[in-house]
Amino acid sequence: MRTLEVPLLVADDDISGASNAFGYRTEVFDAAVDQKVNVGAYRNGIYEAVGLILTEAAVAIQFVDQADPGKPIREGEEPFIRPRMQLGFNDHGGGSESHFRILLNRPDDESSTQYVLYSPPTEDGLPSNLTFHRSDLGFLTYEPSLDYRRPGQVPNALKTGGACSYWGRSNFEFYIVGDSTVPAQFANTFERIGFSFVNKPYDRERLVGIRRNEGNMPSDYPGRFLWPVNQFREQLAKLQELEAA
Repeated sequence: MRTLEVPLLVADDDISGASNAFGYRTEVFDAAVDQKVNVGAYRNGIYEAVGLILTEAAVAIQFVDQADPGKPIREGEEPFIRPRMQLGFNDHGGGSESHFRILLNRPDDESSTQYVLYSPPTEDGLPSNLTFHRSDLGFLTYEPSLDYRRPGQVPNALKTGGACSYWGRSNFEFYIVGDSTVPAQFANTFERIGFSFVNKPYDRERLVGIRRNEGNMPSDYPGRFLWPVNQFREQLAKLQELEAA
């Protein structure tokens, strides 16, 4: 795979060929990267991925190391590329255990990389919470019980895949291709635009306060089913400033 000046985002829809349990054939994945680079200027894939996860309800972001040559299923056969880790996802369309939640995996926390943002909108359509907690996705007052660092892991993949049709996509998986600094850069970008991280689960009292926003949400709020839409508009404006700098 070619060395990229800045990380690049590739969608499943950009790749010509089906993946299997071993990933994509290296030749096929490389061709998708080359095609996007050859078109001309492309956005920094980290900023593009952060923007997706803050606006759309069915997005899984995976990391592919550009230095990875891939591995064959059997010696002497063609190699396959597999993502190194899942960086995060917004699985709002997947079910009740992921409503109004974004999960991120931080590579700088070896004990447990999983952090969850639970942030139903306020009556004004703004975030009710900008702090990610190290917690279980379904049970926010508990420490993580599952390892969502593995590529492709989302709570309800079939429902999430179905939700992609709202945005005209056939799949929810996106791959940031770049060097080994990408996972840390991805998580740190959230901090740079106004989010914070706490190395403990949600406090019950604080959780009740945040959850009240679901009951107060107007019935015609556009993000009820397609969250987060424009809820994080202030953070997205900061993201645009970062990208333009």
